[in-house]
Amino acid sequence: MIKIVFSEVGAPLTILESINLNSSSAVRAVNTSSKPAQLFLVDDKGSSKSITLVGSESLILKKHSSERIYASSKNIFIAGVSIY
Repeated sequence: MIKIVFSEVGAPLTILESINLNSSSAVRAVNTSSKPAQLFLVDDKGSSKSITLVGSESLILKKHSSERIYASSKNIFIAGVSIY
């Protein structure tokens, strides 16, 4: 079961604006564009990982509760979710 714990918002576009989505254990991301865009996860030490969402793709990605999220495009929307 998946429960939304942080309402869907436009993803921040810089590491300085990145958010942890209310310490959620996963993120639901949707690319509303037809072009690819990157989603970034940043840990407490500032190290980041990224994944590319192809056009019109949506996914649920597990994350550590402290990891913050930002994206390369204003067309990425994210929501914090918990997976049970």
